[in-house]
Amino acid sequence: DPARADAGAVPDFGLNAAPDWRAVFGYLRIDSDYRLILDNFLDLTHVGYVHVGTIGNAPVSDAPIELVSEEGLVRFNRTMKAIPPSPTFVKLMGSRELVDRRTTSTWLPPGHFLNEVHAAPAGQPDPAAAIRFHVNNSLTPETETTTHYFWAVTRNFQLQDDAVGALLASENAAAFLEDKVVIEEQQRMMDIEVPATPIMPIAADRGVLAMRRLLEKLERGEAR
Repeated sequence: DPARADAGAVPDFGLNAAPDWRAVFGYLRIDSDYRLILDNFLDLTHVGYVHVGTIGNAPVSDAPIELVSEEGLVRFNRTMKAIPPSPTFVKLMGSRELVDRRTTSTWLPPGHFLNEVHAAPAGQPDPAAAIRFHVNNSLTPETETTTHYFWAVTRNFQLQDDAVGALLASENAAAFLEDKVVIEEQQRMMDIEVPATPIMPIAADRGVLAMRRLLEKLERGEAR
């Protein structure tokens, strides 16, 4: 309902144009319900399986989730100490030494997901040794089974090195294409199952369940 739209709820994209950050951008059209893409964002256990060639590895999947309850959003943290770097981080940091990695993930309804990533050599307290980047993921449903997916990755390191920006763009684009394959196959399987098999959550789906409950609550409110 346009009359009920709240301009104050628009996500903050300020870092995309901030002078001390640099951004790269991309787009995908995904043949799935947008909620399956949200499920993917909020279930980071898949990172160690789907993204082993790019941004993920087993320690990322195994890291516990600290779910933070806040009104009107879903946020969780994952902290990984002294883990091997994933292939993408080897390229970005120029080393295979162990890293300390932290991720804060925030879903802002209905279709925005922000991933804040921090990585540094293991045990290194100097913030200058760390790299940080934010991944903004914005979804616009086109139909019940197609979605426009816009993304931006902003970084605060090696700002003048265009090759670093190109690397971040290519690595993230490759990871998102890996997601696309899985999500579209999920949609295909759901389409051919009549009636559809109920989705059964597991322990790793805490963030997914929190998102789905809030989304259903908002949908009920919109329907009134």
